[in-house]
Amino acid sequence: MILAGARILSRAFSSKISFEKELVSKINFTGPMSISQYMQEVLTNPAKGYYTTKEKVLGAPGDFVTSPEISQMFGECVAIWIVHEWMKMGSPRPLQLVELGPGHGTLMQDIIKTIHRLTPEDVKHLQVHLVETSPNLTKAQDARLRRFESEIKSIKWHSRVSEVPKGFTFFITNEFFDALPIHKFFREPKTRNWHELLVGTNNEGLSFVKARERTLANQYVENNSYFDQMEAIEISPKSGVVMQTISERIVQNGGAALIADYGYSENKDIKHRDTFRAFKNHKLTHPLKDVGLSDLTADVDFGYLNQFTGENTLTYGPVSQAQFLSQLGISVRCNLLKDHNPKLSEELDQSLDMLINPMKMGTRFKFFSVFPKSMQKIHSDFPPAGFHANSA
Repeated sequence: MILAGARILSRAFSSKISFEKELVSKINFTGPMSISQYMQEVLTNPAKGYYTTKEKVLGAPGDFVTSPEISQMFGECVAIWIVHEWMKMGSPRPLQLVELGPGHGTLMQDIIKTIHRLTPEDVKHLQVHLVETSPNLTKAQDARLRRFESEIKSIKWHSRVSEVPKGFTFFITNEFFDALPIHKFFREPKTRNWHELLVGTNNEGLSFVKARERTLANQYVENNSYFDQMEAIEISPKSGVVMQTISERIVQNGGAALIADYGYSENKDIKHRDTFRAFKNHKLTHPLKDVGLSDLTADVDFGYLNQFTGENTLTYGPVSQAQFLSQLGISVRCNLLKDHNPKLSEELDQSLDMLINPMKMGTRFKFFSVFPKSMQKIHSDFPPAGFHANSA
């Protein structure tokens, strides 16, 4: 039995090592690849990609933990926000709820349960759509959410957001955009020209190399004044496409988007944006090591995302996670849960602290929202919950 287990582990390890060697061989034959291409390959390769093959990516047995996994209070606050903003729009039915990158389905589970408590008659009209590319995560979501089929109108899965049916929709993302592929650029100090950083090879394996010539992505960077004062940047064209698709849907069909992630505010004073990294077993690692075994990520530039929302939208934020959750009443909810079950008081206090403490997730994680411009008059009197100027 032990020998058989060792052989299985050996084959799995060999498979991942061969993945790195496979990329090295490919680069040596065709030349360096962009970091965007590298991320796409490492994270979503059908046979060896991180999200497509690794069974445990979230939680204690995985490589990272997200806010919904820390406490149900996070999802409850998001659900309150959805219901609050939906009612301001006249409560149109059906309510189509779309989550991109749903993880284990924990956030959507808490949202459905909370909507059911807040407005039980309306949950019957809820249409849930999950955008997911990982077979393993799809199975986890199915196992967690299928029990709600009798309570809501429908639940369906899609591989890309463009497949979601058109209609009045609330789009939700939590730590989705940080995993989308990026390009990295840096300025040459003397010439002030932009150069793309690529993934090449050296004697030890994969390595970062400077592009010898201008790349296709250079044109976008050089023609965008948003980057004029910056020295090193990370851009994600795929993020821009997704943001544009979501925004166009909202303008055409009504609804809103709520985006939660770690990243930059629209602050051009941050001249060096160098955040591409990897996580394995909850520890920071080099993004070119442990290929296929580590999660790859980069901070989200919310100012960059905002460029793709279009002129017919209203955008709010980003605001800190501490502000958003506090304005949605997370502390009150925490006290109610403690009153209901005093034995969990210490655990609840620790979860609350993790979510809103500025030294933990409270400041680094942010919320950003998008609405159709038709909501401008209503928002002048009733701003979106969680985004009030007199923040907590």
